[in-house]
Amino acid sequence: MEIKSLETVIDSDWTIESNKLTEKDAIRVTERICWLTQNYLTKVCNADWEILFKDPKDNRLWELTFPKGDMHGGGPRRLSYISNEEANKKYKIAF
Repeated sequence: MEIKSLETVIDSDWTIESNKLTEKDAIRVTERICWLTQNYLTKVCNADWEILFKDPKDNRLWELTFPKGDMHGGGPRRLSYISNEEANKKYKIAF
């Protein structure tokens, strides 16, 4: 279950319809993100609630964030590509 070369964002965002949370694909995507961060990607470092990972296959950097962190449980997870330059600035690590 590797990350495809054209993927740049893997997002498990939930939407609210008729005052109900819908989980259309959210569970599947959340499970994929969890699997990738626990079994495939290599953790590089973290800053607060954001964690930087590296793909061992192509060396791309990926950042795990919780864009709606104010929600109970941290809200939906997002795994997104981050350039080396962005990572250098944000995490103070040279790549």
